[in-house]
Amino acid sequence: MLNVMPAERQAMSGLVSAKLVLDLLCCMAAPFLLFYGAKSYLSGFEFYAASLMTFAVLITSSFVIYKFFGHWKLHRNFLVWLFTVFYFYLLITGGESGSGIFWLYAYPLLMFSVLGMNPGKLIMSAIISATACILFIPGFTGPEPIYSMNTKLRFFGSMCFVSMMAFIMERARVSAAIAHHRVSAALEDLARTDELTALLNRRGMTERIETELMRSVRDGQEMSVVICDVDFFKKINDQFGHDVGDHVLVQLADQLRYTVRGSDSVARWGGEEFIILLPNTGLEKAYRLIERIRESIAARPYEIGHCSVDVSISCGLASTKFSTEMNGLLKAADLSLYEAKAGGRNCTRPVVLKAS
Repeated sequence: MLNVMPAERQAMSGLVSAKLVLDLLCCMAAPFLLFYGAKSYLSGFEFYAASLMTFAVLITSSFVIYKFFGHWKLHRNFLVWLFTVFYFYLLITGGESGSGIFWLYAYPLLMFSVLGMNPGKLIMSAIISATACILFIPGFTGPEPIYSMNTKLRFFGSMCFVSMMAFIMERARVSAAIAHHRVSAALEDLARTDELTALLNRRGMTERIETELMRSVRDGQEMSVVICDVDFFKKINDQFGHDVGDHVLVQLADQLRYTVRGSDSVARWGGEEFIILLPNTGLEKAYRLIERIRESIAARPYEIGHCSVDVSISCGLASTKFSTEMNGLLKAADLSLYEAKAGGRNCTRPVVLKAS
C-alpha cells in the first residue's frame, strides 16, 4: 500500500471541500434566483427579473455540463467569473429597489471556500478596491449608484469586515486540516511501528512486502527476504532478566537498521524475530549481505550496563525465485530459518555460496 504524503492529502481534502461547496451553491443559487426573478417580474421589474433568470440558467447549465463531462477547473473558473459579474451587476444597478447589495455578503465566503486562502485573498483585494472606486468615485461606472453616502459607508465597511472574517475562517480551516493530517500521519506511523525497537512492525512490513512484490513482478526483478531469530533468547532473559533482553533487541535492531542498505527495510516480525526486505536483490547477493551482518553480530558481545551478552542470530533466506506471492515467500524463508536452527544456529540457510 502506497502512503500519501500529508501535503497531498491536504490538497485532496481541500479539493473535495471546494467541490462540495460549489455543488451546494449551484443547487441553492439557481432555485433562489429563479424564485426572486419571478417575484421581481410580478413586481414590475422585468429587466431585473430577466437578469436573475439568465444567471440561474447559466449556473444550472455549467453544473449539468460539469456533471456530465467533468472539467472541474473549467466549471469552477466559469462560476467564479459569473458570480463576479453578478456581484458588480448588483452593486452598480442596486437590484430591486436598491436591495441587491444584500446578496453580496456571500461573495467573500464563496471566493475563499472555492479558490482557497491565497487566491481568494488576491481576488478579494481587487474586488474591495473596485468596490471602493464604484461607490466613492463619481461617474466611475457611468450613472451614479442609487445608494446614500451612509449606505455606501456602511456597506463598504461591512463588506471589508466579512472579507476579513472569511479569510480568517479559511486560514483556520486550513490550519486545522494541516494539524489533522499531521496527527493522522503520526497515528498511521505508530500503527506501523514497533514500540520497543522503533522498527516497522509486522503490519508495516507486510504492506512494504506487498508493494515491493508488485514492483518486483512488474519489473521482472528478483527480491529477497531474510527472517532472523535471536539464538537462545530465552536463556538471555532467564540469565540477565527481561530488561536486558529488551536492550538486546533494541541494540540488535539498531545494528540491523544501520547495516543494511538504504533501499532495504527492517522490521521486528514478532518476539525475537526480525525480517529484512531486500528489493532488487538476488539470492547470492542477499546471502553475502546477511552473512556479513550475522558475523558482525556474533563477533562482539553487547555491553548492557554491567552485563556482557553474547548474541548470535540464525537466518532463513528466500527470494522470488521460490514464490512471487507473499505467503509462499515467507513460508520459504521460515523453512530456511528452521533449517538454520536445526543446523546448529548462528548460520544462514540455504547456503548459496561461501561468504566472502
